[in-house]
Amino acid sequence: MVVQLKNKKAILPRLYQDCVSYVEEISLIEEIYLWHNVQVYVESSNSAQEFLILHSPSFYWSGKSLSAYMTATKPSTIREFAVILRKKRSYRTHLETSTPANRIKKCMPWLTKRYTVRYLCADSSTFKPNHRYQDRAVLLTPGNIARLDPTASPLYIKRLETAPVYGYLNKRES
Repeated sequence: MVVQLKNKKAILPRLYQDCVSYVEEISLIEEIYLWHNVQVYVESSNSAQEFLILHSPSFYWSGKSLSAYMTATKPSTIREFAVILRKKRSYRTHLETSTPANRIKKCMPWLTKRYTVRYLCADSSTFKPNHRYQDRAVLLTPGNIARLDPTASPLYIKRLETAPVYGYLNKRES
């Protein structure tokens, strides 16, 4: 039975478990003002293995947009998440999910391909810098981020401990 998490922070261990897979959701957490407008639904109050994260309507399209991130494999959970999303059908929906496309079409026929994105797990090699920029790319670590970006949030620094993140150095010529 799907429930809404009262304490949204309870999803954090799940998101940080495989940071590379959930990079978009984690970026919502890092922007505190975005995280305040997030609703988190899980398959049961005892588990956060399957979840739906909704970012409430934003300023895009005059406040009529909705960003959704879903991880679900059980048909019953997908159907319950679909009911939640159906209630918000009046918003332009951007859904990122690893759920097979045929299940999305079956449970959420109102979502057009235009607003549904396949969200596949990526391995760390995907996030390595392009060979054209390797000389200016640097692997960000908790040790060097304070020097490179003093405004980095504690949650961003936590992310650096769990997955490779590269920055592009744009040094000014003096």
